[in-house]
Amino acid sequence: MCMAEWKHKERYWATTQQDQLDGSILEVQTWNGAYEQYFKTPEYKSFTDWLDWQCSGGWEVFKIKRNHNEPEMARTWCIFRKLV
Repeated sequence: MCMAEWKHKERYWATTQQDQLDGSILEVQTWNGAYEQYFKTPEYKSFTDWLDWQCSGGWEVFKIKRNHNEPEMARTWCIFRKLV
């Protein structure tokens, strides 16, 4: 029996920042002074449009986790995978 080989990627969606597949990096200072890096998104995408965009090229959603505790920084963390 042959085991499938998966390639994975981790991406974030938020109302203020959205990761994309490629592009330039935006560095954002967080509330505690640390820095986080995000890819600049050419246009804002709703969560479902962003998911469709991330799934292009054979990617599928593997896991989604939403942060509901901080509404002003509400983000959604996603792991995507595709067969290689």
